[in-house]
Amino acid sequence: MEKVKYVERTKKEGSLFITLKNPNHLMASPSSTTLRQTLQSFHNDPPLGSSLEFLRCSVQIASLITRSTQTPSFPTSTAKTVRMFYAKELLEQPKKKTLDLGLLESPWPPVVGMDRMRARTWWGRFLVEFASKASFHGLNHLAAPRRHACERFLVGLSILGALGGLIAISLDSWHRYQHESTMLVLDNNFRKFEIAKPSITICPINYLDEEKFPEVFRRHNLSDTPTTRSFLLTLANLTYDNMRESLDGEFEAVQPDMWLRLLYELRADVELVSQYADEFTWVSTERGLCLMLASAVGDYSAIEYWLTGKLPIASKTKSRRRSYFNVNNYGVVGSISCKSHDFWASSDISFSATAAQLLGMHYPDTLIEYTTPGKVIRKVTLNSLTLGIAEVGSSERVRRLTVRQRNCKLQEDGGLKMWPVYTSSMCRLECKFEEMRRRCGCYPHFAKPSKFIKSSKLESVAICTSRQLKSCIAERTKDLIHLKAEKLKSCDCLQDCNEALYIDKESTSFALRYSLFAFQIDYGSKEGSPPDAIMNLNIDFPQVKYIHEELFEFTDFLASMGGAAGLFLGASVLSFCEIIYFASLRLLWFGVDEKLKRRKMKRLLRTK
Repeated sequence: MEKVKYVERTKKEGSLFITLKNPNHLMASPSSTTLRQTLQSFHNDPPLGSSLEFLRCSVQIASLITRSTQTPSFPTSTAKTVRMFYAKELLEQPKKKTLDLGLLESPWPPVVGMDRMRARTWWGRFLVEFASKASFHGLNHLAAPRRHACERFLVGLSILGALGGLIAISLDSWHRYQHESTMLVLDNNFRKFEIAKPSITICPINYLDEEKFPEVFRRHNLSDTPTTRSFLLTLANLTYDNMRESLDGEFEAVQPDMWLRLLYELRADVELVSQYADEFTWVSTERGLCLMLASAVGDYSAIEYWLTGKLPIASKTKSRRRSYFNVNNYGVVGSISCKSHDFWASSDISFSATAAQLLGMHYPDTLIEYTTPGKVIRKVTLNSLTLGIAEVGSSERVRRLTVRQRNCKLQEDGGLKMWPVYTSSMCRLECKFEEMRRRCGCYPHFAKPSKFIKSSKLESVAICTSRQLKSCIAERTKDLIHLKAEKLKSCDCLQDCNEALYIDKESTSFALRYSLFAFQIDYGSKEGSPPDAIMNLNIDFPQVKYIHEELFEFTDFLASMGGAAGLFLGASVLSFCEIIYFASLRLLWFGVDEKLKRRKMKRLLRTK
């Protein structure tokens, strides 16, 4: 076998000299910078492997100094002798063609770790560099050289599967954080409970005072006729149930937009003495005109507010707050003495009234609805009611969440057209009125006038006439009373974050006998006479309370997503920062470096 001596290394005067032998076998373009780097690496770490490895290193050095006129040298303290190697691989080249140095690979990898493939374009080289240097698991296998196509396909498929699993778990965690981050938890520390006192709504039956008819008619220039009186008396007791039978034909003596004002001015005077609440408000409901006590939102349905568009002065100067009772004072109940007509009431307190009225119970942050359970209070009866309370509250952390996250609304969330605040009962009422407007083209007389509604589209909505009430609204009573869930969803009616359910656990009622009282029988107008109706209320204080709590916070979402990223891709926050780095700064400097390399190559080609 012929020996080809490419490099001679000799030591002279403390320096190591590398001399090129047989340069006709080599072809390359000289580069001073690359030459110095190669010689330095060759000197510091000479190859100790096979003869082929040393040969490749020698060829690389020789190719860089082929056209050099001087022999490079650098100091060293290590003595080296001349060594010669066989060049079998070079001699076996087909037809003994000139050696292509571009086919010879460097004996050292370009980076620490797995070797990487070589791309032809600068964009491909950039992607290879990202895949080989990024901390995401699996990408380096895609950039590794000498891999079979099936192997690359399986690696790519595994990476896509892991990425799909990461996306699925992340989306599920995000959906949970946005829509299911809260839940009801049970609080049994009843000694610290503060239970909201229920609001009272008393709806008198036949509440019009007929003695006021002449004065009211004269004030509004109306004819005092039996037909007008009869219609107003019918209108005062009009409900969804009797709307079809009570109304007869068209009534045109009084315009519909005057009905609510006339009913309010014709109402009977109510003498209210209460230890439960200092103030009461006349409000418009689906059952007609009612009195509301201890309500935090009663002023927003006050008839004066609906007729004038201005809130009462009391609502502007002070905020309505709920009243509470705890385990120490829950037995203390107020009393109401109400001298009026028969009534339907929505209430939860002890009271006494001079006539039968209707009574029900609701949370102070809500309004009475047509479906609110009520209790009829008859004249000269003794009534006893045991009330159970199931209250739901919200923690401060839940109040800071968005509406979508907590899946309930607070008063300050708003979003309604007829009221400046939000309650679920207000939303359902507004949804009913909007359904009436859509189907019948009008609002009922007990709804808020459209001219005071904050919507330019509703300024021209008229009040329903008696014919529209009978022929349109009465025909759709079932759909209006019980709105379907799809309709409520379209109206965006969410539940209240704070609410309470008042349960009538036990109630009794029996007629009063005159002998029970040490008063004369004819007590109707006597001072000190007993009331016509008495109700005693017993509060069954709750032992548990339900609280809306946030159980899946943003930190839980980050932990869930980070765990999934580490499980599927072996990634962390820094791994995702690498994407930003490679897509910005690294891409910029990589492009600049490639441009400089092309310029240098052009200069070298011109010097040949």
